[in-house]
Parts: sequence; C-alpha cells; structure tokens
Amino acid sequence: MAESLIIHLRDGAAPLWMVCNEDGQVVIDMMSGELSQAAPLGAPRRVVVILPAGEALVTESDAPAKSSAKLAQVIPYALEERVADEIEDLHFAIGERDPSTGRVAVVVIERVRLDARLAELRAAGLHPATAYSEAALLPSMPGQLIALLEGDSIMLRSENAPTLVMPALGDSEHHQTLPVTFAMGERLLVTI
Repeated sequence: MAESLIIHLRDGAAPLWMVCNEDGQVVIDMMSGELSQAAPLGAPRRVVVILPAGEALVTESDAPAKSSAKLAQVIPYALEERVADEIEDLHFAIGERDPSTGRVAVVVIERVRLDARLAELRAAGLHPATAYSEAALLPSMPGQLIALLEGDSIMLRSENAPTLVMPALGDSEHHQTLPVTFAMGERLLVTI
C-alpha cells in the first residue's frame, strides 16, 4: 500500500506529522518537533502538507471555462475583486468543478509565502507532492454548520460554501456577535 507523510504546519507551534496508508489509517502515530525530524519518514512516501487556514483564501469561482489551462488563465481575473494583493503576486490553486453547483474550488496564497514554506520544507529534506489549506479540509454537511476553533482563529463551513476563517477571541468578556452570510443567501449570527 502507498503511504503518505502528512505534515501539519502551524502558526506559533511546532509542526505535527503522521504517516497514513492509502485507506487513511494511521500507520505511524502523530509526532511533533522540528521538520528535519520528519524528513526520514518522507523519503519513501508521498509528502502532503497542510498549511494554516489563515495563510490562504479558500473560495470558489463560477468561471465558465472548461479546460484546466483556460481556467488557470481566467480564474485570477475572475477573483481579482476578492483579493487585496496584485494577482501577479498570488498563486491560484484550482480544484475540481462541483457538478451540482458548477463552481470551481480555488485556494489563493501569496507566492512569497508559498515559496517560503516550500523552501523551509526543502531545507529540512522534505519534498511535498501537494499542499492543502487547513480551511479547505473542513467538511460540509447538509443542513449543518461545521465549526473548528484552532488556536486564535475559528473556521466555519456551511453546506455548499467555502470555509470562512475569522479571528477568535479567547476572553469571554469580549465576545462579539457577528452576522455571517454564506453562499445561497444563508445568514446566521455567530458569537465569537
């Protein structure tokens, strides 16, 4: 069976890693430490990296292009109004088109940040085959709002909408109630 070394990079904390087989079963339990300590596990395996949710924007596009080459040309300009940086300074990872909605999943990250993360991994002797945003991995469930509190941020995901990442406040005296509108006009109040 093919195995993968899964490395979870975290803000302000040591990375975590574990090895799973192709069925998702844990073969080597989760460990934490310096990236160089994970390198011996990576050589014979596919290396997968999970980036912190706040480092990338997880979104969607309804760009009409069908081929992946055409999508790669169209998506940056279709999403230009949703990003603060110049599109030339960003990397757009384009996913699959959802057959039910016709929308294409897209993760946007600053090229400089992505290059720095890749350099950090390579310096430790790791060569990732793929990278995912932590936010893109939060599942959706019909009729449910999924929430994950991780460190100083909270991730929220509703059905048929990309994950929303917001700062979370740890002090109960400073909770805020914010209106959140998801795709399809779904609106709710979230207290953080």
